[in-house]
Amino acid sequence: YERDGVFVSSHNSYGDDHFTLYLSIYNDSDHGILFSTGNIDVKGHKVKRGDTVEVDMPLISKNSYVRDVEMTDRYVAESASHSRALSEIESAVSFASIGTPWRSPEYTGLRVVSGILTDIHNNKMRPYLTELNKTRDERTKNYLQSQSIKSGEEHVGFIQIERPKKVNDFRAVVHMDGYDFVFSGYIKK
Repeated sequence: YERDGVFVSSHNSYGDDHFTLYLSIYNDSDHGILFSTGNIDVKGHKVKRGDTVEVDMPLISKNSYVRDVEMTDRYVAESASHSRALSEIESAVSFASIGTPWRSPEYTGLRVVSGILTDIHNNKMRPYLTELNKTRDERTKNYLQSQSIKSGEEHVGFIQIERPKKVNDFRAVVHMDGYDFVFSGYIKK
């Protein structure tokens, strides 16, 4: 869309519980404009008992988005670290148990070995988390926030929106500089 020198374009993607709206705003007008995430209104439709019902699709704040990314990063690091630790534990257990009956006194030693390897696992998770922490700022820096856009400047980024179950379309209205920029589309199942 173009309105008095303000150009706004959009595309989107979606998951099971969220919807991501990507916006590019270029101000070619002769004045500054204010972009505010508080001026984005997103609605969707779903069929409920045979009727189509309009539902709000709330925006997710940047803080909530960053917190979700951190939790996902931790899960990825734990998964990678768990698989390595488990293979080490299996190796230690199979090595220590060669020719040793499981109910023997040596079996207690295997538990100690397992505990030591669990501690090693926790230390091995640190490099994964360190690497993910380095890239987190890069992955979250383009999350849209309210800001003024001077003449000749561009503001590009994305915002995540909660997607209620069974919503099959969306209509996003970006209120800016006295105009409504409307984007809509279908969400495939």
